[in-house]
Amino acid sequence: MEHALSAAAEIRRTVDVFIDQALSPQARSAALARAARQGVAELVRSGRASPTYRVFVDGREGEPEERVKPDGQITYLFGSLNVAAQFALSFLKARSPAKSGRYKDSFVFAFFTGGGVSLTGPGRDWRGRFTGQDGKAVGGRMVPADQVNFAKIGGDVTEIIIFNRQPYSRRVDVQMDGKAPLKFNVAPGLFEDAAREISKRFGASVEARRIYSVSFPGQPVVKRGSRSGQRVQSPALVISPR
Repeated sequence: MEHALSAAAEIRRTVDVFIDQALSPQARSAALARAARQGVAELVRSGRASPTYRVFVDGREGEPEERVKPDGQITYLFGSLNVAAQFALSFLKARSPAKSGRYKDSFVFAFFTGGGVSLTGPGRDWRGRFTGQDGKAVGGRMVPADQVNFAKIGGDVTEIIIFNRQPYSRRVDVQMDGKAPLKFNVAPGLFEDAAREISKRFGASVEARRIYSVSFPGQPVVKRGSRSGQRVQSPALVISPR
């Protein structure tokens, strides 16, 4: 008998549970269910798996574990949005300019849930996902990156936007000022590369993409030139569950 504990590409673990065959069928099912729940609790408690997951009992989703057949299987499919978000922050910080550390310490998360947030407007596709310029981070719950508790990112989160508050974020990302090249001590393409790496690691369960610019409260404005008074362009990384 076995119960499988799996989290997309992050956790692949199958546990064999040996149960006394002299027990009644009901008792064997109960023992298997108990072992499965204990295994899940340990994974979540240790931080190796998300507290958000789907349960499949003998191939049927949503059934109570106790309904497993005496020789059946219980499978848990863990969400990986929180793991992907934590990886994203590590990647973005590792690729941030290191001169002052100010940029590395200025990332912000905006969390959107399925309820109470309008998913329509400029830069959204038919599913409400950000696709381009002028996406509005306003309306999401904003949290500075150093205050994010990744273990508590719940299953109600439908989208995460990660951006940087510094007014020169676009310059760090594209390393161009108009047509003039800029030189930083890190490679260009920060947000696009982050999206690509997330897709490689977590593509079975999440979508990741760079957007051209995102709007947020307190966003700096251009002080001179033809765009004077307009918000500075600020690229962002968008992560959402599939």
